[in-house]
Amino acid sequence: MSRIAYLVIFIMFLLNACGKNLEDPNPPACPEWVSKSSPYDTTESGIDTDPNGDVIILEWYTGADEDIDTYRIYRASDIEDKFNLLDEVQSQLTAGAVNTYLDENVAIDSPYYYFLRAVDQAGNYSPRSDTVGYKLLRKINLYEPITSTISDVKPTFKWSDPSSAASEYVIRVEQFNPNRTIWISALSRQDYSDAIQSIKYGEGSVFFFAQNELSRSLIYRWRIDAVSALDRENEAGSESNWGYFTTQ
Repeated sequence: MSRIAYLVIFIMFLLNACGKNLEDPNPPACPEWVSKSSPYDTTESGIDTDPNGDVIILEWYTGADEDIDTYRIYRASDIEDKFNLLDEVQSQLTAGAVNTYLDENVAIDSPYYYFLRAVDQAGNYSPRSDTVGYKLLRKINLYEPITSTISDVKPTFKWSDPSSAASEYVIRVEQFNPNRTIWISALSRQDYSDAIQSIKYGEGSVFFFAQNELSRSLIYRWRIDAVSALDRENEAGSESNWGYFTTQ
């Protein structure tokens, strides 16, 4: 083999080993997901869904590397399957800031798994992040109180669940505008039919309770989160649309 051929092979080796830019061979640090909050926390964070649509929300921190260009999001329907590139997101936030991405191309009752890779301006790829997963369940149907005025300051909230996937319900009641959490409680699912289910204000397994009864002449909103397990480390769930009511 000629000396020129050896030289070409050596240059190709260096390019493969160091990335696109030989002056910057160091890849960015591994991206870090925002930790998933508990279903009973007053502040929600990490991989989750949203009351306003059937989406999966992804959150991660911007890394400390100053030359991060983009984050590549990879997705698979099974953790053992091949992950495909879902999207590439421009990095525009300062180190430590939270990035948010909405995966809108998702189906009910289908699991999804994700990992991230950071890409710097030289084209170097970070190691892949941890893998997180989530599965959307069907939204709960709210019955009452919704779009109504009530006189009971300890109302009974009613809903039905058209699926058979949820094992637990979490109810959230907030004072509306300004939003302030008033009550968070949970109860295990008792009836796996589509029958009306209910809980009275202040009952169940209470995780947060700001006041013994609702105040009069205020607007409130409430929702029901369906909760189940996807696997040993990840959740399945849904968040109903908000129901609004006024006390008098």
